[in-house]
Amino acid sequence: MGHWYYLGSLVGMGSAFACWLVLSILLGYKCRVLALDLPNQRSLHTHPTPKGGGIVIVGVIILASVSLMWCLSGMDGIFVALAISALGFGAIGWWDDQRSLRIRNKLLIEFAVGAIVVWLIDLPRELQFSGLSISSLLPFLVVPIALLWIIWMTNLYNFMDGIDGLVASQAVFSSIVIAGWFLLYGDVGMALFCLAVAGAGIGFLVLNWSPARVFLGDVGSLTLGVVFALLALHGVAKYQMPVSAFLLLYGVFLFDATVTLGRRCLTGERWWEAHATHFYQRAVRSGVGHAQVSILALLGSGCLAVLGTLEMLGVGPGMLWFPLGLILVMLMIVGVRRLEQRAIFQ
Repeated sequence: MGHWYYLGSLVGMGSAFACWLVLSILLGYKCRVLALDLPNQRSLHTHPTPKGGGIVIVGVIILASVSLMWCLSGMDGIFVALAISALGFGAIGWWDDQRSLRIRNKLLIEFAVGAIVVWLIDLPRELQFSGLSISSLLPFLVVPIALLWIIWMTNLYNFMDGIDGLVASQAVFSSIVIAGWFLLYGDVGMALFCLAVAGAGIGFLVLNWSPARVFLGDVGSLTLGVVFALLALHGVAKYQMPVSAFLLLYGVFLFDATVTLGRRCLTGERWWEAHATHFYQRAVRSGVGHAQVSILALLGSGCLAVLGTLEMLGVGPGMLWFPLGLILVMLMIVGVRRLEQRAIFQ
């Protein structure tokens, strides 16, 4: 087993160096592959910054999927789905970065690509959630739920890509954790894929950490969202991994985006329009720096990942870890509101 750890390290370091090198060249030559993000009244940055740097992560994901499909598993549905989803959602995001798609057209294309991806993968027939087992899921329920999960995760990562380093650092952390989870089940191929994504994220993060020299853009955020949606679906379908473990791992992003979107819908706001009311945006506007918010989000995700891993391992009462995670996320939200109150008082 030791040689697989060396191989995983090489894969991670190789993808990190490749992403950093290619992106540095693109920035150095001011390549038109990268669009220019101009700040506006909602922006949390003050200088024009290239966006679309996530295209290098898309390249790594496609290359890793095709390589592993060829080396390890043949025409394995999950690797085909990962490659097609990265290509499809990456293309949607790149075009949106360059030309700006109308929200209706963007969602229609996302649903079309998502439907193809759902058709390619094995879907769960039994769910493990916080110590409970839900079996005999009917296909007519599984398919739409899987499709909605993919679309929501894809756009969720897009919503959360508003400050330097936040999405990239979460992607690196989540990839490493999920690689460990797949190794628990002996799935070296999926673990290597996750380490390739983690390495790509590290290479990108070097240039995206505050103050950022480049942004992910929709091409990067949409692609990362669909990849993490598929990793969860594959783990649940093939190994009966607990759904609640993935919900805990993604909890910081899921809670922020879902609560914010729900609040905007309830108040009659146009949920699809750009805004600055996410909890991470409110923290920055309260005076906390981009780097500090990203680090605090990582600490929160780290605690949630511990709870998710305990559930994955079946340690202790399974029904305990998910509620504890919810309490932790709510405490983080209380902290943001305290910051806002302090900023108003000052």
